Amino acid sequence: MHRGGMSTTSNTRPSGPPIDADLRTTEHTPTEVRSRSPWHRVTVAGLITLCATLTVIQVVNSTVIPAVVVFTVILGALALALGHRAGNRTLLAAAAASVVLVVANIPVAIGDLRHPESSAGFVPTATAIVAGLTVAVSGILAATRRAPRAATPTAIAAVIAVAVCATTSGIASLSTTDDQRRAGDIVIDVRDVAYSDVTIPSGANVLFIDNHDLIRHTLLIEETGTDVEIPGGTARRVRVELAPGVYRYICDVAGHDRMRGTITVTDDSVETGP
Repeated sequence: MHRGGMSTTSNTRPSGPPIDADLRTTEHTPTEVRSRSPWHRVTVAGLITLCATLTVIQVVNSTVIPAVVVFTVILGALALALGHRAGNRTLLAAAAASVVLVVANIPVAIGDLRHPESSAGFVPTATAIVAGLTVAVSGILAATRRAPRAATPTAIAAVIAVAVCATTSGIASLSTTDDQRRAGDIVIDVRDVAYSDVTIPSGANVLFIDNHDLIRHTLLIEETGTDVEIPGGTARRVRVELAPGVYRYICDVAGHDRMRGTITVTDDSVETGP
């Protein structure tokens, strides 16, 4: 219809939102919400910390540990996956992998945590445990979307726990003293997580065990039961009296199975200082 020389048309629009607008309000919303979750960020940070810590553990042990490599690859892959999307399955997988890591590490962790004076073993082990437990908690809470306000305090508490462990270990390390080598001592050098064979005369001897590694070792003479703790980067003197023969000595720290050597005692005698 034409009225007053002007053309009029109906401006009536269909009721309800347009299809495109509806898609914009619903598409990817769950993923975006999860990706912004504080627990999600804590989980990713914890996984990255675990990967870095596991790498440090291999460096200070001067060896490639297959089980540690496997965990590093798995945790790294989970961190990358969570960096792109925050699926519940991935979050729960990260939590489960962290729990398995902590549990599997218990035999080694017990020994390392009992010796804070060896910082290169104590601090990475403590860090791995704290980070592993944090990822276990954050992964579950991120997947279930619970207690978001607790994420930041939990992350801060984890950082403080690691700092306290590092400080405690540093103080213990500084308070540890070296034994001094004396004339007549039989030197056993410890390098690259390995022992060597030595020959000594029969009778009373003093072994000077010089640990050049950053991590702790022990020297256990199986036939006599002699057992000496040697913190990382320190030296210890131990007096032994062995009859002629061949004796095997080892490091009984968990994971140091390749540290084996022999002490061959000849049918000679020698007098040493106290």
